Amino acid sequence: MGMDSYLVEGEEILAQAGSFYASNKRLIKYKKHLNGDELDDIPYSYITSVGVVRKTRRGFIRSGISIAIVGFSTLTIGITIMPTLKSITDLWGNPLASQAIPAISGVPFPGLDLASFLKPLIPFGIATIALGVLLILLGVFLPQVFIQFRAPTLTTDTEAKFRLGGIGKETSLNLVRIVRQQSMAKKSESVNVQSPENRENQT
Repeated sequence: MGMDSYLVEGEEILAQAGSFYASNKRLIKYKKHLNGDELDDIPYSYITSVGVVRKTRRGFIRSGISIAIVGFSTLTIGITIMPTLKSITDLWGNPLASQAIPAISGVPFPGLDLASFLKPLIPFGIATIALGVLLILLGVFLPQVFIQFRAPTLTTDTEAKFRLGGIGKETSLNLVRIVRQQSMAKKSESVNVQSPENRENQT
């Protein structure tokens, strides 16, 4: 099924930007997936505002904090344990001490440098901390910018579906222009429509 299958009688598409379609009756968000179609819509009379929103990238910030914590822990382990292992290695390298320490599987301890196993942890920890800080800065100073369509019927979750990126593109600007025109026209029509009680009072 395609987008045309969901149009009602007399409905036609006036503009499109990405997965958003502005018809002469409503704003439609349509996506085609392998396991089926996804469609959400808002009648123009329900749309209260259309605005540009700047929002921090919380996913970047959370990921950055987690990565930075891993890097800090790795760096701390490397700095804290390496001196201890270096001391043990020096002790094994001492001729007098090595005679008192038995060999394991025939391999003498003086040839084993335990501290060398943890040396890569320090540059890895520094690089991981730097990556985490970079993600945090990107999340704070490089916010996500999008066009938000708002309506009283939209919840927090459904409002997130009606976010249009690419605000600088002509297709997005054209769709927003059509949505505003249609929304204002529908609201004007609803104001001009009088109830039967008002008509009786006028007569």
